[in-house]
Amino acid sequence: MLTIGTLPSLPGVTVWRIPLELPEAELPALAALLSADERARAERFRPPGAWRRFVVAHGWLRRILGAALDANPADLVFGAGPWGKPTLGGPWAAAGIQFNLSHSHELALLAVTTGRAVGVDLERLRPIPRATQLAERYFAAPERADLARMAGTAAEATTFFNCWTRKEAFVKAQGQGLAWPLDSFAVSCLPGEAARLTWCREGAAEAARWQLAELAAGDGYVGAVVVEAPADTLPPLPQTAREKPTSLAAAMAQEKESFVRALMPHSLTVAGRAAALPAVRPHLSAGLFDELRWALVARSRDLEAALRERIAAGYAAGDLGDPRWERKSGPFGDYLLPPVAEVPGGMYPIGADQPIFDAEANEWQHGHMPRHLVPVDPFAMGCFAVTNAEWACFMAAGGYEDERWWVGADALAWRRGEGTAEGPRLGARQGLSILRDSPEMLESWLDSGRIDDDGYQRWLLRLAMSTEAFDAHLTALYPGGRLTEPLAWGDRRFNRPTQPVVGVSWYEARAYCAWLAAQTGAAWRLPTEVEREAATGGPTGSSFVYGDAFDALGGNTLETHLRQTSPAGVFVAGDSLNGISDLAGNSADWTSSLWGRFGDKPDYPYPYDGSDGREDAFAGPDIARVLRGGSWDADASFARAAGRDRSLPADRGEFGGFRVVRASPTAPVLRSPMPRSAASSTSRKVVAVVQSAHRE
Repeated sequence: MLTIGTLPSLPGVTVWRIPLELPEAELPALAALLSADERARAERFRPPGAWRRFVVAHGWLRRILGAALDANPADLVFGAGPWGKPTLGGPWAAAGIQFNLSHSHELALLAVTTGRAVGVDLERLRPIPRATQLAERYFAAPERADLARMAGTAAEATTFFNCWTRKEAFVKAQGQGLAWPLDSFAVSCLPGEAARLTWCREGAAEAARWQLAELAAGDGYVGAVVVEAPADTLPPLPQTAREKPTSLAAAMAQEKESFVRALMPHSLTVAGRAAALPAVRPHLSAGLFDELRWALVARSRDLEAALRERIAAGYAAGDLGDPRWERKSGPFGDYLLPPVAEVPGGMYPIGADQPIFDAEANEWQHGHMPRHLVPVDPFAMGCFAVTNAEWACFMAAGGYEDERWWVGADALAWRRGEGTAEGPRLGARQGLSILRDSPEMLESWLDSGRIDDDGYQRWLLRLAMSTEAFDAHLTALYPGGRLTEPLAWGDRRFNRPTQPVVGVSWYEARAYCAWLAAQTGAAWRLPTEVEREAATGGPTGSSFVYGDAFDALGGNTLETHLRQTSPAGVFVAGDSLNGISDLAGNSADWTSSLWGRFGDKPDYPYPYDGSDGREDAFAGPDIARVLRGGSWDADASFARAAGRDRSLPADRGEFGGFRVVRASPTAPVLRSPMPRSAASSTSRKVVAVVQSAHRE
């Protein structure tokens, strides 16, 4: 008996699995649904099996779409896009339903979605004698490298068909046929590796516009589906029509505490927003206030809640004063004590033996090679990057005015306003150089959210400028002088209390560490890059903080479509073994380590040697420092544990923040790297213990 069912797929996409073997007696009913043109096409198939497979696949296509449209399947009209991709026609064209059909041997897959381009592909797993020759002709360089690694092994055929089906599904989703050469983009291929688009010649923005998933079609088959992302930017959690009146009602209620408490089970975030109102907050007891704050924190960390719900809860918790940060009074004013996680000392795998493909630059990066073991002393690291709420305490305490926190001649000069324009001017010059070499990148920057419409117009004007005019433009736009707040401090996309502070220079990050150390009596500082990598890759040296396969929900990267920073800790799936959050995205972290003169090849390569001068805190303003961890506006390649980025110490990008560390003599020492299986089985228990400690 024919069993039609759906497969686990991407959100908003339904993939139907259609076996093509059917008793002869049932074929006439399906054949009767086909149009005259379809029946003529079926009759051209000489082998009876081919005719049967066509009739079953297209008959069920009509039945499934007819059910979705509440229409008679036989009445459906089909058309074709400009490049021949089948579409719904006639009165059903306006319904917005997109579909794609693929079949191999005795199985078919049908992907259906609404308002989004979709492609699906299916192949029966079989030996490919000329796999290498086909790869040389059709595959991109990273894919050929993956296939070469599996050559001669039992996984060679799976690797080949993983690549083939994912590429075919992408081309079919695009709907442009050979206008998209198969070697103009790359996909992940290795067995067990999450399916994703890793590079696109059209730029990172185009790659981020698509979602890719592997399909468990059945034994002996390999399948993939690609769908257009639901939106350029993940929209905020929509407010209901009653939300604003509810908040106002809380302000007007006589029993404000009872009103807020009654609201919490129904809409926790609305309760939080109501509690933040000046007319409500003074009337809430300390007990209810803390209960509400911790409930919002718990919602922001709840994997069962949608990402947008977690983000909204994180914002609301910050507006009430997130209780994970303990407010204290020090000798230099109030400060927030950051929650920390202990990282054991021991020998940690650092770097990698394979290059990392930088999709944005379309080139391989080698600065993190080779993989090697480095001894790391125990330390404690902030569970989150330093937040705007923490930075506000530094500013309120006169952090920019007090020279004590600005250690070294270069830092003092920066605080006085000397050289503060060099970072943004250098960034603009580099951007112009990229655009003059590849003008099409400007559209990619706009589409990806790296620049807005004003920035797009500004770059168009810059492209038309002479060298002299461009220099004069930069002088007028970035006059330099003394700075007393982060670059993004006034931008609502980046300045909520629980978002990481971004747009700070290396000098500002170091000044904060010195101030926090004076406030607490503990030796707070920036991490070295190996400490940052040890906290991320852990004792097994995993590729990402959550494992070896990229996960768009493991951190806030370009693939997540937020286009801004997120509240601390909402990407719970990306927590480290030790309970540290946001190590694979959100904001890149400054480290204490030197890269060298600004360029693609580091002056301080691996293997890491902390005694060779790379930890010199006073190397000068022209020597770049290493940043780690990716960010909201960078793709997955930067989120890798081993990935090394760099900037001059005066640079202040909206992607860059920092986190703090201190020595931890009480932390355990790791005697040997933990087996990967043991690490994965204990990670959630460790995270739960750390989170519990934060609450106590």
